[in-house]
Amino acid sequence: MGLTSKLGLQPLESPSLVAERKGSLDIGILKSTSSEEKRVVLTPRNVEMLTADGYRVLVEIGAGKRAGFPDNLYAEAGAVITSDIKEIYKSHILLKICPLDERDADNASQEQIIISPLQLSSFDTSLLDKLAKKKVTALAFEFFRSREGRSFPFVKAMSEIAGYASIFLASEALGQRNESGGKLFGGLNGVEPINVLILGAGIVGRYAARAARGFGATVMVMDDDINKLSKLQDHVGEQLFTNILDTQLIAKTLENTDVVIGALHSKTGRSPIVISEHMVANMKSGSVVIDVSIDQGGCIETSEITSHEQPFQSIHDVWHCGLTNIPSRFSKTASIAISHLLGPMLSRSMDYGGIHHLMQEDNGIARGVYMYRGQVTQSALARRFNLKATDLSILFTTLR
Repeated sequence: MGLTSKLGLQPLESPSLVAERKGSLDIGILKSTSSEEKRVVLTPRNVEMLTADGYRVLVEIGAGKRAGFPDNLYAEAGAVITSDIKEIYKSHILLKICPLDERDADNASQEQIIISPLQLSSFDTSLLDKLAKKKVTALAFEFFRSREGRSFPFVKAMSEIAGYASIFLASEALGQRNESGGKLFGGLNGVEPINVLILGAGIVGRYAARAARGFGATVMVMDDDINKLSKLQDHVGEQLFTNILDTQLIAKTLENTDVVIGALHSKTGRSPIVISEHMVANMKSGSVVIDVSIDQGGCIETSEITSHEQPFQSIHDVWHCGLTNIPSRFSKTASIAISHLLGPMLSRSMDYGGIHHLMQEDNGIARGVYMYRGQVTQSALARRFNLKATDLSILFTTLR
């Protein structure tokens, strides 16, 4: 006797699974409605691969424009370019670069599969109820794991971009925003290099350190994890100064620092503030702070959220950048990285008879599911609404 029979449950055949089995799937790609989001989920190259696999891909007019992919490239790749939002929402699989909102919940199709980022802070009861009633299956980019389950490919790719980009942003500020004269990072004979302090030895800090050293800067990295610091030195392969986070040492280091990269991540919520306003006020005039941790509140007391239109503001004569979505500023590169993750996954799902079957075979994909046919399966989302997360493996058994 199987688990389904033991539980007294009967397997249900859903319309979306029937469509998957018949190979008649539509993929809908929506344009970002946020001025701060310029990326697109799939590039024309991956769309061409998917149409060759048998998918019908619908792309909203202008979806890739701000990422450097005009509509004609998608049309040449075999996509249907349309301004009919309702038609896109009828797709079996809906792809979004922005988190789900009320418009998505109102327009989503019954038993639709939606792949997008998940923003817990904006996920309210109304949104949850509407998606649940429509038995939506929702997956979050940032929850996907590698097949062996050790890494988060989407998070890793965007963190790498943020790390590199933080140094380019700092270079821009040093070169173009200093009334006393622009500065280069270093690497010139007879010219003292720029001093860079990086707070955090995770992926963002690692790639920021690599970029800064590539420019010839002197780099100090601080973290509260000695193992991360050891791995960082091996990864960068360049001479770095490293130290454990210490308030007095930070204050002393800042006196001669030109660039600060805030890259501290908290697993519990807000990033710890390790640089006070007083410390910032004592920094050199024209120095730069790039607080990549701003999406968790920031690790520098004076940090505030800024926009892509005005990424910098001066506080105590120190340039501050508080972009919550740095990869979007480099939208073409970021879009290609995202597409390289989603495209092959969607293509591979055809070999398994659809995404539902791929979820069952690939635990890394299954980790991305936070709602399966209207039932919450992700613990953090369940806790937000005082619910108990449903075991996805049981749902796989009872809902074919």
